[in-house]
Amino acid sequence: MSPCPVCGKTELTGHGYFLLASQVAENQTDELKAFFDLYKQRRWEELSKIREFKGTADAVLVYVMLCSSRGCAFAVRDPFELYGSDELLDLTPIGEQEVGQLRSLQVELHEL
Repeated sequence: MSPCPVCGKTELTGHGYFLLASQVAENQTDELKAFFDLYKQRRWEELSKIREFKGTADAVLVYVMLCSSRGCAFAVRDPFELYGSDELLDLTPIGEQEVGQLRSLQVELHEL
């Protein structure tokens, strides 16, 4: 994602990202609705416990990108079709307090 949706810089040195959660998006299920409810309510710790995947179905992936003391969470539709394209579903800015909460989840941060 360049430029960074948080700071606007095109040079992403010092930025990092991680996969927070994933959910099968085969149909409109109660699980998928609950997944999006957690995302919209910014219940990051609960959301981070969901790691559902099925190789024959679309998935919704939630990533977090960190930029200095701020960041953003974004939901992406990941199609199972070989030639399908990812689709950005939502982008949510997160502040310093939430960044601290997300860093405490012990997730593997990938540098850009």
